[in-house]
Amino acid sequence: MESPTRPAAPSNDYSSITRATKLFALCAAVNSLNLGYDIGVNTGIAPLLEESMDLSETQVEIFIGSINLFAMVGSLASGYISDAYGRRGTFKVAAVGFV
Repeated sequence: MESPTRPAAPSNDYSSITRATKLFALCAAVNSLNLGYDIGVNTGIAPLLEESMDLSETQVEIFIGSINLFAMVGSLASGYISDAYGRRGTFKVAAVGFV
C-alpha cells in the first residue's frame, strides 16, 4: 500500500504580490484610518451638538453609535453590492451613500 503524499508546503515567494495588490491593501488601510478619524471628530463635537441642538445624552450616544452601525451594515452589504453591480457600480453606490 502506498503512503499518501503530502501537499507541498506553501512557498514564501512574495513576487506574486503585484503593485495593484499593494495599492488595494493601502487603500483599505487608509479607509480604516478615515473611519477612526471620523469617529474621533464626531466624538469631539458631541458636546457642541448636545448644547447647540438641545440633544439629550441618549440622542448624542445614538448619533455616535450610528457611525459604527452603518460601517457594519456597509461592510456586510459590500460583497452583495459588488457582485450585483460590479466595480464601477459599487463606486456609484458608495458615492450616493456619501452624498
